[in-house]
Amino acid sequence: MADQPPTLPEYLMDHAPQIFTLLGASMLLLAAYIQGADRLACSRAAGRVDCDLRLDRWFGLITEEHRRIDDVVSTEIRTSSTSRNVGPVSNNSTDDLVTVNSSLFLLTRKGEEVPTLGGEVTSDAHTQVDVLLKGAGDPKIAIVDPMWRVASACAGLGFVIFLFGAFAWRAAIRT
Repeated sequence: MADQPPTLPEYLMDHAPQIFTLLGASMLLLAAYIQGADRLACSRAAGRVDCDLRLDRWFGLITEEHRRIDDVVSTEIRTSSTSRNVGPVSNNSTDDLVTVNSSLFLLTRKGEEVPTLGGEVTSDAHTQVDVLLKGAGDPKIAIVDPMWRVASACAGLGFVIFLFGAFAWRAAIRT
């Protein structure tokens, strides 16, 4: 009988250290991409409010998107929720996981509805832009939503997975 090629589980087990090392390095790369900030800057002049939206990535060195939003007349917070079943709890009942997401939309005089910032800064950004639209307060605002928490979590997990794979790979080479 000729040698059979390894089955997929055998192949994965034989290459697990390399897979973990590559997965960890990929997560570190993803963390470097995520690190940056979403920035919304608005100014009031001559009775109108104009805004700039910038999405910076790669440690804030690269601007992924820059959008000028002219003649903003209103703001809205739009909320969406998703629900998924995470399994049975007891006696025919299930446990649902509900995720709620909020986004700030800027509405322009031309009828555009531009999504801007989301997450934790949505409510604060909404308040600041509304104050600006009413003609009160400082004529310029800048709101920054840093991505360091997400990037740090991704980098930390990626580093642990990378080290696990590297040590396992080294141990496999020694045997």
